[in-house]
Amino acid sequence: MRLAMRRIIVFVIWWHLTLPLASQSAWQQRFLNEVNSTALQRSSAATPKLLARLDGADTRAFLARCCPEVAQWPAADLAETLRQNLRAAEVVSGFSSEVNRSFFSFSLSEAEDVSHYENLWELWMRNHAELSNYSVGMDWVETNFYGFKPFQEPAYPKSMEEARERSAYFLLNSLRVDVGSPLYGDITVVLLPSFAHRVSVISPLDSGSWCGFCHQCFQMPTPSYSHNCSAWSGPEGLGTFQALDHLLGINEAYWATPEAFLHPLGRLLGSATFTGEDLVRYFEVMPAAKIEFPQHVKFVIAAFPSLFGTMRGERVRSWCRRNGWLLVWSLGLNVGFSTDHGMPHFWDVRHKGPFLCKQRLIDPVLLESAQLNATAASEDLTAFAASWRQMSSLRAATLQPEDFSAFWTALVANLSADLQIEAVRPSCDLDRCMGVTHRGCLCRMRSEDEGMRTWTV
Repeated sequence: MRLAMRRIIVFVIWWHLTLPLASQSAWQQRFLNEVNSTALQRSSAATPKLLARLDGADTRAFLARCCPEVAQWPAADLAETLRQNLRAAEVVSGFSSEVNRSFFSFSLSEAEDVSHYENLWELWMRNHAELSNYSVGMDWVETNFYGFKPFQEPAYPKSMEEARERSAYFLLNSLRVDVGSPLYGDITVVLLPSFAHRVSVISPLDSGSWCGFCHQCFQMPTPSYSHNCSAWSGPEGLGTFQALDHLLGINEAYWATPEAFLHPLGRLLGSATFTGEDLVRYFEVMPAAKIEFPQHVKFVIAAFPSLFGTMRGERVRSWCRRNGWLLVWSLGLNVGFSTDHGMPHFWDVRHKGPFLCKQRLIDPVLLESAQLNATAASEDLTAFAASWRQMSSLRAATLQPEDFSAFWTALVANLSADLQIEAVRPSCDLDRCMGVTHRGCLCRMRSEDEGMRTWTV
């Protein structure tokens, strides 16, 4: 009887996961199931190699330096903890608060007026962009590397519905970078984990440009990062949140350096530093679904150097308030602005660092509207407003990274420790918890139909 019941439960879970979400097309759901089926096999086959890698002398020596509390753990325990931390890592994408000057994303003005996070093809169509060799290359990558649905005419979608079958580009924040998406804009959207875990295809590398470089779709910039194109594995190398052991080995082989494996490991299991070069070695996440506002977004991160004390910053706050999202401020990498859309570029941070991120602050004004298990003290609201006005007046001058760093330090000193927050860990309720304060996990309240519970703070 128990065995029969267990089989029924397993069948019900499997049947539920294979049903399309309202935000998915039937084609996207079939595609995701096919990727997951292959990934489960690849991940299982890669597990012995992962265990051996975790037992390697260089891994154990690295862990002894960065994370001594886990350095002697058995490889199987390390592997399971690593998986849990990868699944707890934020799935993020960034865009610019400025007018759209980056083909990677829409601007704040566009985000305010649409109901979902648009992919490149939707943006290009809506803005009547002139498609170029780059868009032809991106179409090749998305259809040949990922296996997304081809357009009737390559690189030329004929409707927004056809364009919507593709995906927006996100990344897995395995480095636990405070700003979330530090290279593509000053606003970061963090996806709701339960949604991201169900709909995402994961690439072991930044597949957009790097796969194009390897297959001559695009010209490699100079100087470039060393990489090994022979490690590129195409659709067979994709993963999902249910199957990702094989992604680690592919990523390390592609970048041809043990740092690609060790540095994220140190960030996930401890508090190791990272450098600018580490930022390009991320896992790319492509949600095979329409990312709808507000329900698929967990919270938003704003870049402090670009937005604090500005009118655009006020608009970000208003956007979050309308959608019921918590807003978190981050000092981020703070290496200066070298693009038109408020953030540095890959090539500009390559030799910068090391970075050690624990620099996020909760916007106290939005605590109540986000329905969290905490309220802002009046003293914090007053201090935050005063700092906002002060920064607004300072922006009349040209500020340097050291100015932003000094102002951030002063702001933190003027606020209670309750507003300092770090990214979630696997022990948190991943959907409800925005991060960890000195009181514990800061979590969204349960709705009435879910029942109430005592919050952890």
